[in-house]
Amino acid sequence: MLEETERVCESAFKSDSHVIIGGHGATACHEATARNFHTRAGVWKASSKVAVVRGEGEETAKQLVDALFQDKSLSGIEGVTFHNGNEVVVNPGRKLLDMNTLEPPAMDLLPPPGEYGGWYNIEESRGCVFHCSFCSIRSLYPVTRLKDPERIRIEVEHAQKSGADKIYLTGS
Repeated sequence: MLEETERVCESAFKSDSHVIIGGHGATACHEATARNFHTRAGVWKASSKVAVVRGEGEETAKQLVDALFQDKSLSGIEGVTFHNGNEVVVNPGRKLLDMNTLEPPAMDLLPPPGEYGGWYNIEESRGCVFHCSFCSIRSLYPVTRLKDPERIRIEVEHAQKSGADKIYLTGS
């Protein structure tokens, strides 16, 4: 997975595109990730900015993309780690989101569920109830949160109207 990420980033650096990295691994090692990919951008003489989104990315990514497109500073965007000059900057963290206020993924932009086996994915929770010492999930989701059952019911109905005949609930 890391090798593929490095190949994609290399292509971005060759075209002077900015790079945003997120997920469990990037969150757990955000400072090293920012430093590593900033160094790789330098190898390609790219002026690309490299930013790591820590934790949940819904709100952070929106603010980050806006700042990058408007050529604004990344300082102060909660949940972001980035390389600035000779230092890695770690902005303050972002509070966990209320799962019941999140918009469901825009599944309508994908092919109809029938084209990939009739499956539809619904996120019902985030986090993990276990505290395994070897796992990075706790760095992303320090507490387990559940979506309200009524919200899940509404999303299941939406999935059925979209043509799904199999629902996959993801979560802890």
